[in-house]
Amino acid sequence: MKERIADTTQQLQASTTDAETQKLAGVITGYNAELAAIDKEVDQTLAESLVLDMQNQADREKQAQARKEERMAEFGEAITTRKPSASTMRQPYSPRANDL
Repeated sequence: MKERIADTTQQLQASTTDAETQKLAGVITGYNAELAAIDKEVDQTLAESLVLDMQNQADREKQAQARKEERMAEFGEAITTRKPSASTMRQPYSPRANDL
């Protein structure tokens, strides 16, 4: 596109009649409008991409938080539902007769 604009600008500078000059000026105006539309499309696409990236990041953070909360809930449940076995319970120290 930029090459076409450059070529047409050179032709415009070399034009010898008013009709040719007006025609080439119109062509350049059309090219510039196309270029502006393309730039606008690129800007729009970039903005959409940034919004999607932010949404994805927020989603990843929510998922990580949910996993963390799930692990914490499972841990809490494991602690409250676990019944201590005889081997894991601490017995108070009571000296035996031989120890005295």
